[in-house]
Amino acid sequence: MKARLPVALMIASFALTLTACGGTSSTASVPTPTAMTAEPTTTELDAVAALNAQISSTTKCGANNVTARAALTENVLLKSAAQERAQWMAQNAERNPSSDFEQTTWARISQSGFPAQAVAEIRVYGPNSAGALAQAIIKNADFCRKVMDATFTHIGVAHEQNAQGHYWVLDLAQPIPQATKPAS
Repeated sequence: MKARLPVALMIASFALTLTACGGTSSTASVPTPTAMTAEPTTTELDAVAALNAQISSTTKCGANNVTARAALTENVLLKSAAQERAQWMAQNAERNPSSDFEQTTWARISQSGFPAQAVAEIRVYGPNSAGALAQAIIKNADFCRKVMDATFTHIGVAHEQNAQGHYWVLDLAQPIPQATKPAS
């Protein structure tokens, strides 16, 4: 039995190496969520739906009209990254969306397991419904430009509430293209 253990380890190592190797391609792949990733609530899914309804037609962001874009795909890994920030905001009754936080958006999204090549975050205090959130985002020129930017294909929305109000965090990202072997 002792002689088989190194062989088993070599086979496992070889399998991991094959999984990690690849050729060239621009196919984007998003990993499947782990059991520790929280599923979005109905309110959070409603927020994604409300935003997708807004971005499906030409929208005025500040003084500029921005062409409609494809819907954002909800992702639980991004939701997990957003949730950490939203919980911190609610625990600290943080109403200033630009306040300091111990982790950057990049760090939280990376730690969630989402392989991002571009990220953006929107933090909003106040709106008490998904529809009100979507309207508030479209009315803010900077937030509007972020959700209308077709660079971002995936979204995670987190909502927290305390006695002071509602806290929303939206993490937007574009996945890194996965390398795959070209077809022969």
